[in-house]
Amino acid sequence: MAGPNAPVNPVGRAGVTPQSWTTPGGGPGIPHAPPKVTVPVPGQKPRPSPVLPNAKAKRPVAKPKPRKPSDLEKWLAGDVDYQQQLAEFNKSSSDYQSQYNKQTGITARDYAETQRALDRQGQQDRMDQQNDFAGRGILHSGVFAKSLGDYNTDFNSRVKNLVTGKNDKLGDLGDQRNQFLAQLRLEMNAAKQDAIRRRAQKLGL
Repeated sequence: MAGPNAPVNPVGRAGVTPQSWTTPGGGPGIPHAPPKVTVPVPGQKPRPSPVLPNAKAKRPVAKPKPRKPSDLEKWLAGDVDYQQQLAEFNKSSSDYQSQYNKQTGITARDYAETQRALDRQGQQDRMDQQNDFAGRGILHSGVFAKSLGDYNTDFNSRVKNLVTGKNDKLGDLGDQRNQFLAQLRLEMNAAKQDAIRRRAQKLGL
């Protein structure tokens, strides 16, 4: 039989050990009930999440129905002369675009090569200038600083002219392309109007 000072068995009558006998500070406290844990039952489907009152169900987006071609569009699609002209116009546009891409590529390549050569020449000229003034013992003089400044001004002017030349060439190519496409659109529209007139004559409109 235990005496009055014997340690108390922490196990309760039901044989369950309380979750905590201490306070957050580490001292003795009142035992807390264990948290309620929901254990899934095998074969039972989980209950769906509740729907909030303000939640709106997403409606399926209906796909737009394809537009039916008009009678005029059907006529143009079957007009052999117009379709042949349209194919020729499209080929001309594609060929010109290929040529335009080739010319712009050549212009960009030439600019890059010239710029690299100019940079190499600039580095060599500055080194020769520095060695020349150093050999005369006036490398750290104001004369050398002025000479170098004059060279840099001239060099920057050449770089600017190079960039301007490239931009002007690309601008000319772009203008020529726009003019060609504008003329081509006029011819395509004229061919379409001719096809519409043929339809009107055949239908007696």
